[in-house]
Amino acid sequence: MPLHARKAISISLALLLAACGGGGDSTPAGPFGGGTSSSGNTPAAPGSTPSGSGGDTTGTQPSSPQAGSTPAGNSGSATENTAFQLDATARFNLPSDIVADNAGNLFVMDRGNQAVRKIAANGDVSTLPGSYAARTTLAISPSGQLFILTGTDIYKVGADGGKTLVKSYPQSPGSYAPLDIAIDGQERVYVLLEYRNIFRISRLNADNSETGVYYVNSFGSVTHIASDAAGNLAVGVSAAGGPAVSADGSGINVSHVDLVPLSAQSEANAPSPGVVHRPVDDIYVSGKMAFDATGNLFLTGARYGTATTAGSLLATAMKVGKLAADGTVTTVLNGFPNGDDTPRQIAADFAVNPGIAADKNSNLYLADPFDQAIYRLTASGAPILIAGKPGEAGNAD
Repeated sequence: MPLHARKAISISLALLLAACGGGGDSTPAGPFGGGTSSSGNTPAAPGSTPSGSGGDTTGTQPSSPQAGSTPAGNSGSATENTAFQLDATARFNLPSDIVADNAGNLFVMDRGNQAVRKIAANGDVSTLPGSYAARTTLAISPSGQLFILTGTDIYKVGADGGKTLVKSYPQSPGSYAPLDIAIDGQERVYVLLEYRNIFRISRLNADNSETGVYYVNSFGSVTHIASDAAGNLAVGVSAAGGPAVSADGSGINVSHVDLVPLSAQSEANAPSPGVVHRPVDDIYVSGKMAFDATGNLFLTGARYGTATTAGSLLATAMKVGKLAADGTVTTVLNGFPNGDDTPRQIAADFAVNPGIAADKNSNLYLADPFDQAIYRLTASGAPILIAGKPGEAGNAD
């Protein structure tokens, strides 16, 4: 298999969290405030390129990202990661959810192939044994344990693909259905559940019981959650295509992100005091959310038009943003990663959205279901191809 060499660097995206104190240079506050340090060098990320020391931009990217290319304006020094090589034969079909472990591996839910794919730290792509429902979401613990929510079941999945059932949600009248999962730095598992447009989040206990931690009674919809290392939660509430969403107690009639500190989490079937509601554009609550290692919250999503073919989805725009403590959203990437903003029509449903993940060094990774590719985003928002061939769907390692 022909392979092309890639370079590597680490990105330090700083943010302040109450759970992540420390000395060193101060950095801007993140969604939950607090303090952290951003001094020193971090190990290189797979497939990365040299990054400059500048702050966030509005998402300018090269028109055609190539494996190992260095976007203009990203100079600086980096550690060469000679182990990483682009797997030129790998193909994906609607990659959506994505997570990163602490060993440098990525795991991707490949919806169209109903499979979970692994991108090793050296760039090699493989497929975990087994088949998974198209509506499958992933989470990974600090120790590297992969959790998969597929259908109504949550599994632990081993390196050999072996599955151990963690929790099942049998469906009957009045039952809540699981929609998403998240894991914090203490390896606590959170589950987003829905019943007739009532959404709640539970934390799984060691004895397989559940403790309710947040309740949303919304006229909007909630599809994704994220947790930072301390167990603070982010909940995306969408008003796209629907009526006002102020029934959740926020008083906000537009799409927004609920920031639920650990101290405000409660079993009460009512909005929790201490929760902060941050209005955002609809596009930012359509896709996945992820905290990086220093507490930055990243949002991703797509905007849709009317497809000309039945059973298809027409994506007209795609974005990645970063939510600040004051509620400001900074654009990290604006448009499809390959630089061509022509609307994408794919054979899929409205559950297909881009996925985002951050590794232990706060390097960002993006799963693009519209161009069938996986990217790493530099600090300036420039996409670097990690796996797949943009515009070509398939099923190959």
